[in-house]
Amino acid sequence: MKRLLIALGALTMVGTAVAAAEEFRPTGSIKQEVRWYSDKEDIDSEHIRFTLAEGGVRFTENFYIDYRVRDYIRNHSDEGSNTKDMRTRLYYDHGYLGDTQIDVRQRLEVRSTQSYNRFSYTPEFNFAEYVPGFSTFKVRPVARYQDDNNGNTTLVRTGADLLTYLPVYSEGNIDFGVEFNTYFRYDETKGPNRYYTSGGSQKDSQTAVDIELYTYFTYDLGTWNGVNFAFYHELGVDPYTFYDRKIDVTDADGNRTGDSYDSDLYLYNDFEIQFSYNVNDSTSIYGALAVEFANQQAYGNDGDTGNYKWQAYPYIGWRTKF
Repeated sequence: MKRLLIALGALTMVGTAVAAAEEFRPTGSIKQEVRWYSDKEDIDSEHIRFTLAEGGVRFTENFYIDYRVRDYIRNHSDEGSNTKDMRTRLYYDHGYLGDTQIDVRQRLEVRSTQSYNRFSYTPEFNFAEYVPGFSTFKVRPVARYQDDNNGNTTLVRTGADLLTYLPVYSEGNIDFGVEFNTYFRYDETKGPNRYYTSGGSQKDSQTAVDIELYTYFTYDLGTWNGVNFAFYHELGVDPYTFYDRKIDVTDADGNRTGDSYDSDLYLYNDFEIQFSYNVNDSTSIYGALAVEFANQQAYGNDGDTGNYKWQAYPYIGWRTKF
């Protein structure tokens, strides 16, 4: 029933967009990309991420759809078979709410992988006009339904997100910005996969808060023979999660191997030398030599947050707009 209601909502949005599109010329974009990830030093994690198609189509001034299809090719058998990840999002922008400067938009997301199917609905309220300096200051309620491909386990999530972006500096060759997001979520699960707490007890629900912080720095190195080069650095807390319970650190067999924790932290540093070449006014080729320095999902309370590893991830792709 939940899937049917979501599908009917999507059809209603599409039907409205098609009716309005009779007097609007659609525009959009598409890209393809191949990204290779090396092993993380002594950890077998080499794989290829092939983006078969990613882009979007604007059907009207208010209605927009984006899409993404990825294929993950694993080089180590212990990481499982090759996997696909397909995602579609439908957006409808209502403009300002009444006489206010609050921009209102609806988003419906459908995502399917070899592990789960997910349906999410989020109305978004952007208060950026009331917060000086910020280009994004969104508050959005969240409703999500997810099940595994076997139908054994379902997840229902409700919550609220705060999404912000602050363009700190943009002048000459330099561009620098900061993103800060907070996600409040309440999850309920049904099926064999439960939430385990310290001492071995089980729960059907959990409350958690995820905090993300990113800094983005780009330095334009100039153009040679039509090819533009830039240095890019990204620093991120992705994420820092707080739980409403203590969780035991266990091995694959469920044996307790470490102290319990109620938060975990992931930190990373990305460094890239990027290039791009414009084939014509609408099509370009791009890529980068890139490396990441990150910890291995260390546990905030008792884990070793200094367990950092290097991983290379060069990539190349092309994109066009129409």
